[in-house]
Amino acid sequence: MQLPTILPDELGSGFLSFVSRINNVTEIQMLRVVRDRGIRTRTRAAEIGVLAGLSERDLVRRHSVLAFYQLFSYDSFASTRIPVARHGCKIFSGRNGQLSHCPKCSFEDAETWGRSYWRRLHHVPGICWCLKHKIPLMRHSSAALSEQPHELIGTGVPCIDEPFPDRWDLEYRYMLNVTRLLTGQNQISIARLWRCLYVHAIRDWRCFGKEAPLLSDVAYQKTSHNWWYEALGHPMGKRPGAFTPEIDAFFHSGSSAGRILAMIVLLEKDHSWAVGYCSKRALN
Repeated sequence: MQLPTILPDELGSGFLSFVSRINNVTEIQMLRVVRDRGIRTRTRAAEIGVLAGLSERDLVRRHSVLAFYQLFSYDSFASTRIPVARHGCKIFSGRNGQLSHCPKCSFEDAETWGRSYWRRLHHVPGICWCLKHKIPLMRHSSAALSEQPHELIGTGVPCIDEPFPDRWDLEYRYMLNVTRLLTGQNQISIARLWRCLYVHAIRDWRCFGKEAPLLSDVAYQKTSHNWWYEALGHPMGKRPGAFTPEIDAFFHSGSSAGRILAMIVLLEKDHSWAVGYCSKRALN
């Protein structure tokens, strides 16, 4: 049985599909090999981890989109309990199970590694362009998982039909922060982030006063409406003054995408400093 090395930031489901392909078996048959060896696993992530030579925790942290959804979680990655089932298919794919890739990255990967692969970062909500090549990602249905991305160059549809954002645009700062957080393997310290944002919310924005602007209104005005939908999954139209809990209630029930947007809007030019300030590594 051939077991190649899982590549940096490779999506776990893409790795499983590739291993199955080179061994001329289905994914179900490939996972059955793991079970037949008497290895006890509880989740699909743990089974893929066996094939990749990684623990379930490391596979989820380095090769799944769940790492993004857990950026603001009180549950540390050091915990042995990983709530995989609660996030369903979002762990190993983008929204609605769709797949995305950068054609130029795929071509370079094929030359560098001898194969191309589906990158985890390209499946995070709001990542619509390749930061390296500054082009829109190409989107495919989940059926494309059995193919290597470089084999699909020239097909698919763009994730977004807009030019690459300027370095000061909110979309660019969002993508930069997400990339830094995921590649740095840092989980944000909730307590420190909240302390930092609370000060700015009161001092600079007066967010808790009756006349305070909604953070979602500010973010919506500063972003492309198509990108707004890609990041938050909300309809492209937003009424001024309409409460958007993912951003406006970021202290309590915000999503990862909404909390990062709130952080950028609140801290304005200090967004990159905030990532370092609020990461657990900075506390050591």
